[in-house]
Amino acid sequence: MRSAEDGVIENGDLRVEVAADGTFAVVDLHDGHRWERQNLLTSDGDRGDEYTFSYAGPTVERAAQPGDRRTEVRGDRAAVTVETVMRLPASLRPDRLARVHETVECPVRITVSLDAGADRVEVETVIDNRARDHRLRAEFDTGTRTLTHHAGAAFAILERPDRVPPRPGWVEPPTNERCVHDIVAVHGVTGGLAVGVDGIREYAILDDGGRVAITLVRAVGWLSRGDLRERRGHAGPELETPTAQCIGPQRFRYCVVPLRAATEGHRLGHWSFGRALRSVREFLSPPWTGRGDGSSRTLLRLETDPPDATLQLSSLRASPDGEVVVRLAAMGPGETTARLTFDRGCVSSRTADLREGDVELGNTGLDVIRTAGPLEIASDGSAVAHVRPYEIGTWLVRLR
Repeated sequence: MRSAEDGVIENGDLRVEVAADGTFAVVDLHDGHRWERQNLLTSDGDRGDEYTFSYAGPTVERAAQPGDRRTEVRGDRAAVTVETVMRLPASLRPDRLARVHETVECPVRITVSLDAGADRVEVETVIDNRARDHRLRAEFDTGTRTLTHHAGAAFAILERPDRVPPRPGWVEPPTNERCVHDIVAVHGVTGGLAVGVDGIREYAILDDGGRVAITLVRAVGWLSRGDLRERRGHAGPELETPTAQCIGPQRFRYCVVPLRAATEGHRLGHWSFGRALRSVREFLSPPWTGRGDGSSRTLLRLETDPPDATLQLSSLRASPDGEVVVRLAAMGPGETTARLTFDRGCVSSRTADLREGDVELGNTGLDVIRTAGPLEIASDGSAVAHVRPYEIGTWLVRLR
């Protein structure tokens, strides 16, 4: 890890150049490819309610002002922190058609960090929100154009069109805003970008895949309103909800994974997206350390074929009966073979559904989800799982 100059950090593979307003660019040190205009904060006026966004101008682009920047390298992590403010309209006008001219200052602290050996850039943004009636988003240029993109759901990766088709006659026509679980990825022939989110649930694809926008704050004062252009009538009770203005400190974590262009012998979509998904999952579930007996061991090693499969380990824990609950989810359309090697070796296993053998849970619907077949236990104590597209495999494993 090194910092060649203030605001610039490198790990040998990536260089991150952080501007004084908290935006940054990512550079691939191997081929010089650049991903510009990352983490641009944009504030739109919002005359909507807790159900529906309703635009009210003006938009404040590049909301964060140039501020104080400091760079720090400690061990295997380098970080750039920017302390600045956003000057935003204080609220809507009394007629709720536009924002007032008066502004308030919202302090912002943005920390952009890069770890040794990492292929992602991590961001923490802390905002002291003092503005009402607005939506704050962070935008990321992808460097490409596409017709579709991928978004993570609970147990699947969904391919969606960038443009939302119109639905004439609907009470509330669909908009560009959609739900995400953990990752949004846009990838085309010139490369692309994946954005991983921690607890952030709304995103939009703009400019035919040219930008990814994630919603950080929606500050509104009503549960439901009946005067919105985007929807006919109410979606719920007409109640004022002043705490939904989200006044006060708000903290957000997200990361950026550059997707390189396809090269001969590589198919961009599956290869780069599987890598990006794994990187985002590592960001969302960092390793933890505990006190042991001094010996080195690996509780479980998971190897997949193909190596870049979107198969995810979603559960590894002890059951009440002394077995180990192992759950694998095939997030995409490809078939995957996985080898599980335990530290103590596998003696036997039982296939279960999401109820994990607890039939007293009753008719929950968990029993009808397609589950993978039994594990094949090898003589060396490892186990092999064959997981078909979008299957969820749950096994109760007994170790030596």
